[in-house]
Amino acid sequence: MKASACCTCVLQKDLIFVSDYPIGRRPFYHAYDRTTGTTRSFDLIFKGVEITTGAIREHRYQTLCEQAEEKGVALASIDHYLDNFRYGCPPHGGFGLGVERVIAKLLGLANVKEAAFVARDPDRLVP
Repeated sequence: MKASACCTCVLQKDLIFVSDYPIGRRPFYHAYDRTTGTTRSFDLIFKGVEITTGAIREHRYQTLCEQAEEKGVALASIDHYLDNFRYGCPPHGGFGLGVERVIAKLLGLANVKEAAFVARDPDRLVP
């Protein structure tokens, strides 16, 4: 079934997936595609605001260590993270959804803090 012109128009303007980020612009724990120089990751932009970032994560211990070192991350500083991969980890991915960002955009709020139950910022870490 073909979507109506109205629905297509709204989706094209309001939701945009951005993918194929250069390796230099993403964290060490994203899976790299060395042949294209990109990561296997994406952002979802909703009305001009990033609401979701997702990626296939690097699951191979040695590759993860190499990518961290390439990014200048000292392995000792992420030892607790690396422990999860030391004896094997299945391929996996995930994303984080900024619910407050979605709510702020849907309601037309001026600041995302207005959509948060307990807003956090550098000056407020405890309610």
